[in-house]
Amino acid sequence: MLHSEWYYTTYKNITFRVATPVHTWPWMCAPYPPAPLNTFEHFARPHTADSVYGRTRIMFVPLVQGTPEWLLWREDRFQSSEAPMIMGLSPFKTAYRLWQEKTKQVPPLPPHPGMIRGLQEEPIAREHREFQTLIETPPACLECELEGLRLGASLDGYAARPNARHLLREIKAPANPDHEAALAGFIPKKYRDQMEHQALVICTAFSCDIRDLEAEYVSWRPGHPKGEMAVVPFEPNPDRWKQLIKAYHVFQQHLDDGTEPLGDAFLAAAWVWRQANEAHDDAKFAVEQARQLIIEAMPDGVDRNEGGGVLVTRSTRVGSLNNEAIFKALQSEFSIPDERLAELKAAHRGKDTETWRITPKGDPTSPPAVLPTPATEEAAPSGWAW
Repeated sequence: MLHSEWYYTTYKNITFRVATPVHTWPWMCAPYPPAPLNTFEHFARPHTADSVYGRTRIMFVPLVQGTPEWLLWREDRFQSSEAPMIMGLSPFKTAYRLWQEKTKQVPPLPPHPGMIRGLQEEPIAREHREFQTLIETPPACLECELEGLRLGASLDGYAARPNARHLLREIKAPANPDHEAALAGFIPKKYRDQMEHQALVICTAFSCDIRDLEAEYVSWRPGHPKGEMAVVPFEPNPDRWKQLIKAYHVFQQHLDDGTEPLGDAFLAAAWVWRQANEAHDDAKFAVEQARQLIIEAMPDGVDRNEGGGVLVTRSTRVGSLNNEAIFKALQSEFSIPDERLAELKAAHRGKDTETWRITPKGDPTSPPAVLPTPATEEAAPSGWAW
């Protein structure tokens, strides 16, 4: 298996620390002879540049991902995995929970099973991809300062190649739905901002154009019948970078002020909903109790009764169909291949619908100074403040 070590060298009284595959020249790729000094200076120096995003500084950090030192390094920097959380697109953690963790109000959440599986499978997936391309991409930790923000990126695979494009690999070992999306050529939305953050750190710090970066999303699902590995090219979006930077500034301000990250309007609306929802739950409980009393008061053998301002009717509903059991029975009886069954399900599935689910979680905030009023269509909320 390919593995890495940290390579130290000095140029102009500056010590450079670069993650390097063992027995290769320090370019994190296939073996090269010693490169000209100007090439090394371009690719490996802790680069300082003036760009559209402000003055930046970057360096490779000699840390092993998952160690206590690495966890400590992550604490005071915006990391790539936090980008979907701050942008409200992560199913694993909300911006509010991240704010609580960064302000030391709650401990970090323990790794969920999917994360543990990913940590176990990532080295295997990286080795398979390196074997396919003959390009070594060891893990690397990068950090930079950008417009007063401290950014970090723990890359699953990275290669700074001389006279070639930077190579970034984001490796996931997801569940079947996300892996099948990758097989179809799509990167799940919950991972895209993570890669945008990584591309932002690399491109801005090295003052390189997007065209100088090759990025790919690698999905690894051992034993999947349609393919264990899916590789999807990733095209960074500078407009999204600007949105990320703006969101980081807003979130940093909330960290500095100790204020919750979603703003007064959201907190006021949440307080109103909690009050209404509690009243609704109380009323629902009372209605159910009264319903049972009415049913118990119905005369024997009577299916329909009216009086006291209510109409009571007894009826029998047909049981619901177990579609999955039907599919399995038909597949077994008529020997339908899995691929054909999936096509039939897709052909007869209705259109996706967007819904919002609101659930109580944690303690409600104090009553707001000004209660919100429902917005009209002409004055509908525009979404995130940033």
